[in-house]
Amino acid sequence: VIHQLKDLRDAETKIDLTTGGIKKPLLYLTLPLFVSNLLQTAHNLIDTFWLGRVGSDALAAVAFVFPIIFLFVSAGIGLSIAGSILVARNTGRSDQEGANEEASQVLLYISIFSVIMGLIGYALAEEIITFMGAEEAIIPMAASYLEIISLGMILTSGFSVFSSLLRGYGDTVTPMILMAGSVILNIFIDPILIFGWSIVPELGVEGAAYATLISRGAAFFTGMYILF
Repeated sequence: VIHQLKDLRDAETKIDLTTGGIKKPLLYLTLPLFVSNLLQTAHNLIDTFWLGRVGSDALAAVAFVFPIIFLFVSAGIGLSIAGSILVARNTGRSDQEGANEEASQVLLYISIFSVIMGLIGYALAEEIITFMGAEEAIIPMAASYLEIISLGMILTSGFSVFSSLLRGYGDTVTPMILMAGSVILNIFIDPILIFGWSIVPELGVEGAAYATLISRGAAFFTGMYILF
């Protein structure tokens, strides 16, 4: 499957979107983005669905952490958009080596940034949650969720960067397919890690965090193989 995705990506980068009418290129580029955004929402809804069965405190804890996580990755999103523009510029002039070099540099900067922000989030998780005004009952759960996500920040932000870079190459379909795979994987492992099954212990809110990292990490590493 991975080799087929790589072949698909190589074929898509050879499609000429600079000639002809605007309707076909616009539809080709935007429809996968639209579906990817829907899948991203579905990913969050899956966590909400299962955590709602754990209890209202668990649901509130995770909902409280989402804006904090987005704040941490917002600068990374800016870097990824800039990187996609640089990659697109080199791709447009058929400089594949230059595009790969730009992509590698962006990934390096994002990795450094993710590690720094992840360490800050892990070390100050409880203090950040308390400062944000969370109720006493949800602080331990919210802090645990933030600690786990922070340690895997490079996986959660890495997939977003990879998606942006591939779009710079002119490929919007592969990120959509990988996002779909990530969502499907999350559907299966979320309840297992949250409620426990067989030898897997019941982890609750922490299970949802681990499920997010596993599903995003699988998509990220698959994407890196396809990209390079």
